Amino acid sequence: MSVLGKGILGQVRPSDVTDWKLYDVTEPNKYATSKNLTVAEVLGVPCTFRIMVVQAKDTVSIKNAIMYDIAIGANTSLMIDDALILNINETIWVRSSVANALVFTMFGEVGE
Repeated sequence: MSVLGKGILGQVRPSDVTDWKLYDVTEPNKYATSKNLTVAEVLGVPCTFRIMVVQAKDTVSIKNAIMYDIAIGANTSLMIDDALILNINETIWVRSSVANALVFTMFGEVGE
């Protein structure tokens, strides 16, 4: 296995209260390792968030949640340091309870 690149793998600021794709692995024989994921509240309002990891050929649902309706305070940032390894067609989805309130950023590396 060799590392092809490191840094920001995905960043999204959900503009509505639906599921948003943060990152997916689409190329055969590739993988991604999330080193950490940050959630930053930027509107000055408390809200909640969700993070789901969806396997290939599955759909976003509660059963995919690794964090569900987690409270985050106004003007607060959280860093999640758990490593996640994604293989082909696996995806990380996020959701905010308030539109435009949160920025999700995933740092890590891509390899083959």
